[in-house]
Amino acid sequence: MLFCLPNLSYRSLGQSVCGFDDAGAKKNYPHFPVTGLSPINNEGNRTLSVVTIPVVVHVIWHDPSENLSDAQIFSQLDVLNEDFRKHNADTGVVRPLFAPLAGDAQIEFCLAQRDPQGNATNGITRTYSTVPDWGCDDSMKYSANGGADGWPGADYLNIWVCKLNCANGYAYYPGTPDPIDGVVIHYYVFGRTGNVAFGYHGRTCDHEVGHYFGLYHTFDYTGLCEGSDTSNCSTEGDYVCDTPADISPDFGCPPFVNDCADTPVDNPDQTENYMDYGDDDCRVMFSLGQIERMRGYVFTDRISLLTSLGCVPPTGNYFDAGLLGLEEPADEICSGNTVPIIRISNTSNATLTSINIDYELDVSGLSTFTWTGNIASGTSDTIVLPALIMTPGSHILHVTLSNPNGQTDQNPSNNSGDFPIEVISTGVAIPFAEGFEASGFPYQHWAVSDPDNNYGWEQTFLAGSQGSNASMRTRNFYNQNRNTLDGLITPKYDLTGYPAAAITFDVSYSDPNSTYYSDTLRLLYSLDCGLTWNVFWQDGGLSLSTAPYPAVFSEFVPDSTQWVNHFVSLNQFLGAPLLSLKFESKNGWGNDLYVDNVNVSIPTSIGQIESEKIVLYPNPVVEKLTIHNRHGESIREAISSIVIYNMIGELILDRKIQYANKDNGLLTVDCRMLPSGIYLVEINSGDKIIRTKFVKAERN
Repeated sequence: MLFCLPNLSYRSLGQSVCGFDDAGAKKNYPHFPVTGLSPINNEGNRTLSVVTIPVVVHVIWHDPSENLSDAQIFSQLDVLNEDFRKHNADTGVVRPLFAPLAGDAQIEFCLAQRDPQGNATNGITRTYSTVPDWGCDDSMKYSANGGADGWPGADYLNIWVCKLNCANGYAYYPGTPDPIDGVVIHYYVFGRTGNVAFGYHGRTCDHEVGHYFGLYHTFDYTGLCEGSDTSNCSTEGDYVCDTPADISPDFGCPPFVNDCADTPVDNPDQTENYMDYGDDDCRVMFSLGQIERMRGYVFTDRISLLTSLGCVPPTGNYFDAGLLGLEEPADEICSGNTVPIIRISNTSNATLTSINIDYELDVSGLSTFTWTGNIASGTSDTIVLPALIMTPGSHILHVTLSNPNGQTDQNPSNNSGDFPIEVISTGVAIPFAEGFEASGFPYQHWAVSDPDNNYGWEQTFLAGSQGSNASMRTRNFYNQNRNTLDGLITPKYDLTGYPAAAITFDVSYSDPNSTYYSDTLRLLYSLDCGLTWNVFWQDGGLSLSTAPYPAVFSEFVPDSTQWVNHFVSLNQFLGAPLLSLKFESKNGWGNDLYVDNVNVSIPTSIGQIESEKIVLYPNPVVEKLTIHNRHGESIREAISSIVIYNMIGELILDRKIQYANKDNGLLTVDCRMLPSGIYLVEINSGDKIIRTKFVKAERN
């Protein structure tokens, strides 16, 4: 496995002379819609709108001019709150072309009122240091070096303000551990009042906090205009599709710069964006796509900030119950009878023992449920609401919290949420095909299950089967969490009224060169709308591989010849109106695994199709079945796989004929353990599937 040092994996420098970004391997997350409905996080929970992030500012000074006033620090918090909420007065700077894309991130910031020990604080620490200035090496984050130790990154956004000699600021991406996680800003660009250099209005901190929430620069330095096409904008460049491709930072306030030719519509550089390097007077917006990405990280890697007590004063009465999301039902369910389960946070300074919950399905009328229980301060828990009955179709569940412990909620911005629910009664009709060519995955009715929020299934435009340049992959080469299960969930299928059904899909995977460092691909089914899953096909390691071990230890990217098609019968599910299927990758510290061209269809009838080209003998068979080409060529050279089913469609054998074993000779199958009966054989010869039968007989 490849392990990256944290300093090289996560850091992003901003506003420096050279302006470099040494982020290392980029990390992509599923899409989180921002079209008025609440996003869905990686755990499947729909999430609330406005969130509040506790901030602690560590002022490290040598010269008294660096010891910024409280007023200057307050002004920077004002800038963050205005700009992340799109409340800044200068939004008119955005050109009409990009104005519809400028959005409200619904992220707010507060200076901490409670420190890690539970004591009252103003959210500001001040440290005199004998060090006159600092480099971008994190040394200011350690009291042993003359700096200031950070507060726990799970509960606070740490911002260090000091005299930097390397840049105007730098930040770390989500996933960075303590004690270095956070943002560093040069003292003379922090805030907009007080000791601030001419032309700076606090936008450097906007930029670096954008990195903290997972944003890359709108530009890159490859010179390749990465992400300039709708087919790759979500997986290349800055991984955001509504920020045009850009190969260099824009300085000043350029009226029109266009570094790259975007397709299908060519747009100029988005110099108004906080994640470019323009002057503070010009950078005035986050795009909707960037907001989607930031909120994805808020509810995954940064989710612990939402239950932090950092903004809660330790003394006096403070009441705040926040609606974190809808855990059940999922956004798509198969039954209209459901019991909603919401998750709420308690950031009051007392145990939450009661709360009123108003809920309404569509416009059916408001109902009130009074919950009583026990949720400790600084924690979250689930609450079960009364059952709902819904008709097939699209619905919105409205939920609002009020009166925690019978008191007025002092932070009403996080009390309400609208959650979409789709009730389906029948699945997608077959035949069904998906080649993953269109950008913007996950598509309607598809889903990704990524329990560890780390390198789950993602769409890639680096490789594809059958001449395409797109597929789905799991990047097990980089995923350090061994044995994690990452799911790619297909739409639900209606298999009523069909005489037969099967799923075919293309797979690419390199020889793991080790039984220990190898991954597994499994296919699971669910007949209860995803509540329970069962494995009915799997393959892994050398048997799954379609390409040799990479000549150089590196992430595997297949060429067009390194794919194998798999055929799996679905006959055991005939008659099911809602069959759910899930591709599941089990990480074994191997290499990247690719799936493409998923097809669910009615297979051609099983019989003597093309069987005249091969001979099975003896037939009936007692011990070993031999497969031979009628014309005398080596059968190992002619085929790539053999699949055997019993007469009710259950998979008995799925055997790859390895590229490394394609030597002369016959192909044999051990049948001694098979019960007597008739079996169906499918042999993949590359350009077609040969189907025939054999009989297993008992020994006389």
